[in-house]
Amino acid sequence: MRTITNTKWVLSGALCFLLLIPLLSHADTANPLTGTYYGTATIQSPSALGTIDLAFYLDAALNGAIQNSTSYVSLDKTLLFPAVAPQIGGKDVGPRVSGTVTSSSFSLTSDEFTSTNAAIGKPVKRKIVLTGTTVTNGGNSIKGTFTETISNLGKNPVTVTGSFIMVKPIVSTVKGLVDSTGDGCIDLSELRAGGNDPNVIEYVDLSTAYHLYLNSSIQPNLCAPKDQVL
Repeated sequence: MRTITNTKWVLSGALCFLLLIPLLSHADTANPLTGTYYGTATIQSPSALGTIDLAFYLDAALNGAIQNSTSYVSLDKTLLFPAVAPQIGGKDVGPRVSGTVTSSSFSLTSDEFTSTNAAIGKPVKRKIVLTGTTVTNGGNSIKGTFTETISNLGKNPVTVTGSFIMVKPIVSTVKGLVDSTGDGCIDLSELRAGGNDPNVIEYVDLSTAYHLYLNSSIQPNLCAPKDQVL
């Protein structure tokens, strides 16, 4: 089992999962932080408005700069943002974004975009800013502050703020797992066996757990039934 560093996953009754999205051909694949990040933002001001889904495709240059023309809000996993022309790779994408993503820092700002507000029957202008305060797992896990500014909703712009968390699922090889029962798969007791705490599944990078769960054909794979959740 790999050495524990940052992240611990405790057994729970609910499945946490993320989907892997292939890199588009325009991406700077030399930077491992290029790819799709998924997460949520919990809105706390001007009032507790609940949780919204976030998804961004970030094309990161080697210096960490997020390329505006090829980085955008991904519409596959979020419903709050409109499609913004032109398409990329033959599919609709959301507002373009720019900023910086490295192994230790993160900032993201969207272009200003327009949405139609059904309640008032007119378009409003919106802009989102994400500032990372905690960047871990080599830049693949990010937590910080979410800010959205909405104009043309009233006399003065409205600022919505909250906290966000995002992760970029990556392919990672889990080494040292032993199929002690010889049944061709790894169960939860075998996953726990390599850790310091027998009640906790431990990974160097939390995205390893997602990848292992979603790709049952790789070896070692999780035993069925897969309701043995992480």
